Amino acid sequence: MSEQLKPYEINGTTVSAAQFNQTALDPARSIVVRACAGSGKTWLLTSRIIRLLLDGVQPQHILAITFTKKAAQEMRDRVALILQELADKPEVEVLKQLTERGLSAMAAEQALPRARALYNEVLGSGQEVPIFTFHAWFYRLLQAAPMGSGVMRDANLVEDSSELRTEAWDAFFIELNKNERLRAHYLNLVRELGEFSVENMLSQSLFQATEYQLFKGVCQRAGVTMLEALAQDVLEQTGLDVSADATAREQSVYQRWADGFNQSNEFDAWLNVYLNAGKAAKEKALLLLDKIYAQASPQAMFSLFDELGFWSKTDQRLKKISGSQYLDKYVAAAGQTREAYEEAESLMNEGFSRLFNGFADLKAYQLHVDALPCIEVLIEAYQGIKQRARQLDFNDIEHQCFELLRHPETAAYVQVQLDARYKHLLFDEFQDTSPLQWHIINGWLEAYEDDATKPHVFVVGDVKQSIYRFRKADARLFDAAEELLVEKYQADVLQTHATRRNSRAVVAWVNALFTMPESELTAFTAHSTFNDDIGHVACLGLEDQIENELAEDDSTESNNAENNYVVSQGDEAFTAHRDWLTEPQHAIEESERDSESKQLIEAIGQLVGHYPVKDETTGVYRPARYADIMLLVHTRTHLSGYERLLRESHIPFISSRRGGLLDTLEGLDVMALVKWLMNVDDDLSLLHVLRTPIFAATHDDFESLLDARKALAEPFSYWQVLNQMTGVSDVLQRARNMLNDWLLFVPHLPPHDALDRMYAQGEVLKRYAAVTPIWLGAQVQANLRAFLQLALTVNSGRYPSLSSYYQALKRWQSLDTEGLSEAEPLGMQDAVRILTVHASKGLEAPIVMLIDMKTKHARPEINQWFIDWPVHATEPQHFSWVSTKQRIGDWRAEPLSASARIGRIEKWNQCYVAMTRARQLLVVSAAQVQQLNKEQDIDTQGSELAYAAASSKKAGLYDYLQTAIQTLNGEMCLEAAPETWLEQHVGWQQHTASWVEAEPIPMPTKTRNNSYVDIALADGVAAQWLIPFLPQTDLVGEKIKAQMQAEAAAQGVAWHGALQFATDNWRRRLSSAELVQRFNISHVQAERVQQWLSNTLSKSEWQHLFDPKQYDEAINEMSVMTANGQVKRIDRWVRHGDRLTVMDYKSDWEADHMAEYERQLYEYMGLLAQLYPETQVSGLLLDASGREHVVA
Repeated sequence: MSEQLKPYEINGTTVSAAQFNQTALDPARSIVVRACAGSGKTWLLTSRIIRLLLDGVQPQHILAITFTKKAAQEMRDRVALILQELADKPEVEVLKQLTERGLSAMAAEQALPRARALYNEVLGSGQEVPIFTFHAWFYRLLQAAPMGSGVMRDANLVEDSSELRTEAWDAFFIELNKNERLRAHYLNLVRELGEFSVENMLSQSLFQATEYQLFKGVCQRAGVTMLEALAQDVLEQTGLDVSADATAREQSVYQRWADGFNQSNEFDAWLNVYLNAGKAAKEKALLLLDKIYAQASPQAMFSLFDELGFWSKTDQRLKKISGSQYLDKYVAAAGQTREAYEEAESLMNEGFSRLFNGFADLKAYQLHVDALPCIEVLIEAYQGIKQRARQLDFNDIEHQCFELLRHPETAAYVQVQLDARYKHLLFDEFQDTSPLQWHIINGWLEAYEDDATKPHVFVVGDVKQSIYRFRKADARLFDAAEELLVEKYQADVLQTHATRRNSRAVVAWVNALFTMPESELTAFTAHSTFNDDIGHVACLGLEDQIENELAEDDSTESNNAENNYVVSQGDEAFTAHRDWLTEPQHAIEESERDSESKQLIEAIGQLVGHYPVKDETTGVYRPARYADIMLLVHTRTHLSGYERLLRESHIPFISSRRGGLLDTLEGLDVMALVKWLMNVDDDLSLLHVLRTPIFAATHDDFESLLDARKALAEPFSYWQVLNQMTGVSDVLQRARNMLNDWLLFVPHLPPHDALDRMYAQGEVLKRYAAVTPIWLGAQVQANLRAFLQLALTVNSGRYPSLSSYYQALKRWQSLDTEGLSEAEPLGMQDAVRILTVHASKGLEAPIVMLIDMKTKHARPEINQWFIDWPVHATEPQHFSWVSTKQRIGDWRAEPLSASARIGRIEKWNQCYVAMTRARQLLVVSAAQVQQLNKEQDIDTQGSELAYAAASSKKAGLYDYLQTAIQTLNGEMCLEAAPETWLEQHVGWQQHTASWVEAEPIPMPTKTRNNSYVDIALADGVAAQWLIPFLPQTDLVGEKIKAQMQAEAAAQGVAWHGALQFATDNWRRRLSSAELVQRFNISHVQAERVQQWLSNTLSKSEWQHLFDPKQYDEAINEMSVMTANGQVKRIDRWVRHGDRLTVMDYKSDWEADHMAEYERQLYEYMGLLAQLYPETQVSGLLLDASGREHVVA
């Protein structure tokens, strides 16, 4: 381990590693741990759980909280593995594990029998190790809420609420058309900001609905509206009374400027220099002096500066005096100093700035006059939709838990339940906690008095790794938690700056960067490492020549050049169009990021098969593989470009780009198939499907299909043509038979089952494997499997039909938010991983490349909701929209400045997280010219020169990284030119005696024969789905029957959906056009559904079941889980007093099936009787013609 002064500390005192672990894992202590990246935070937390179990604590008395399902499962697995090792390993190894976890040798001997028995006692008995995410635990807490608390205990947790938000927008626009006042507010916003910005503002308000409601409650308790609270805020901070009418507000801004202008001496000092300047300047100054005090209004006073040419509209400040080279002469003639003149000019500009800031504040406030009524309606619609559907999103869960613990009538009940259950609390990654989550925990912990019933609390985290501000995380809460635990729980504060992950080179670069004067991490302490590897680091950039070439704009290129090419014929040359079916598009221009990507590809080629990577399992060095490399980016903005060049270079990769899987060729193929199955008249999708490897239709097949279509008298879809053709090729015959079969079962199977069956029958994996190049084969196979897996993972697979699943995928694909990969492709054993820094949290790799680090101007924090929630406040103290620069003035200046600084700190935190993912080699790359070179010979003692060079321009993190690497030992650094790295091969061989030279990796070649055929779906497995496809003779009857069944199913789904909408929005029905759009049915079918709606909703005998005025409570589409874990969905139930009626809709019924219908309805009735035992439950079957069947 490299020498550092304070690798471990307890309450500010340096201690040994053994003392640190002994204190941290002591079950009798409350502990706060600040631990750097790679120091073993998860090991500490799981070891603490083991110590608790060894001490006899029952699993149900432990509560461990983390932030992601993945992290929670990882901790469960680790605990289970440790328990298994304690049970099975030799005594010597078990004793070693116990002493490593803080027990003395004697205590370990005494604890040995219990350690051996823990596995059977805890896991063998089926007990659950209580490790949850925050939201999972909150959800359990709500389910135990007392009756009458207002909590929907039977509500479903919705992970993807995009569909609900879409419904909220629909309801908003319906209200907009009815409410003239709301429409006026909305149109004012659109005129001011534009439709896109308004939609963005209102959409963001749905994500901040909890904070909006909490701040609204603060205002109501203060006896004011939100708008009045904001007006008071503006008045206190700026002196502007925005509650006056528009004209008076504008005049007050001008008057405030004029008062300051008249009371100061700056104008005289400034003007006096002009009066002693050249003739033209003097004449303008005399004219200004003559007129300014004679103006009737402050507005006219200001206008004079513009009219007479003193004002620069571009710079929004006074123009510099003409002939400024003689400025010293003018100043001397005026009897002043240059400094006094420049100060006067600066003060005048400050006055003008305050004037414009005043107008900006008026505009900002006016936005809220129009925005708040719109937000109120949209959020109310959103909350109403969730309530009627008995669904909660993550924000709802947090908010309801907060209210449970805040209100006295429920807080006492919940507190008693928590006290009786949990004696030990453990919180992981606490720097990622949001204010609402913290105040739920704080409300619980603060309620304890100084008695022995208090739980012991263990908190671990690292504020340097706080990078989830966009998810409402606030690193300042870590300090608040430490303060509370030290004061009320006598907690010990432990700190470690010693990592077990990073090589010496990586740690040296981290230390050099974050101890720079420019670092925003002012509390950073230099790290130590237990890793004996020296490792390497490299900082790559573009050469000056490359960047200059890329900057040139070649305007002579034809816009269509990328689609054309030159063909020679004899002595002539002419331009021909490329065959877009067989020839890839050739991009003429090369972006600077393409040059960066080429450099990265060169680096990967130099490393794979050569760089010595220490195998984690064996501890022996081996040649690097693709899977050892992790590429990290801060944002996904340019990720597709990097992916393209990796693909062209035949480098296998796994990407976390949201929607990236659906954008691959194989993903688009499956999406086209799903889209066509929803609408068989979609010709483009059908042709796409026929062209895929599933069927591999040729040009001749398409020509025969086109000829057959032309021969028909009436215009038919290609699907209708294909079904009528005779003498078709084997390819089209197979496609026709298979697609007809798929149309039969798709309406009746869940999305995953339908896709799984199509994969098997269509031999999808095998057929793609047969045509995919070797180098791409594993990735294509993995992507196809991942697409199938999505049917289970997207919103937990809660989609009843392929149609709804497809719409969910399209919505989900369009999301542009940071987060984890939608599904990491399966089977990719050797591929480069491409992740965002946010997605890489908790991961590591031997080789990390941090790319796209080009210095950019910091993005201003605009076009977002600003929520000021002080650490010690239980609710937000401010909620307002921050628009563009033209609407940002003196109002909110101080809190916005503080927020911007937190944003800058988070950028440095992201860099820290990214750098500390590397175990051995860290490479940083940017599409930017390096400002410092090794040739500058900057040693450690001359680092001040490097800092000065980096600071001489508008520097960014990449510039500071360059500066920091110059201070490192030369043996740690690879050259900035990757093509030279193999020249260091001898040095790599000498790095360890166990290093064996790897064989050069040959460049993959394209071939249609590859080994991935072997891993495709075996015939034996596929046989369970395969149906004999006989040559088509007379399948007309079957096709008509299948088509009728599909139409009936689609109409039934549409009728159910239309009934749900009509009963949720009484007196309003979906139009036929809306039915066609929502449910993908024809206009004829939509008219039939409209008739069914009339039959149902207009029947007088059924009004008490649908009219909200005639019943007490009703729920549509309620999901209920049976005792054996099956989920049942009830169409509708209605309560009248203590009588509850369960309704089941049937578009039609047959007498032969009535017994089955009754059995199903009895099952629903029994489930509801268990949920509502105080009611009398009956059943009712309704059909679309108006018939009913009562089940008592």
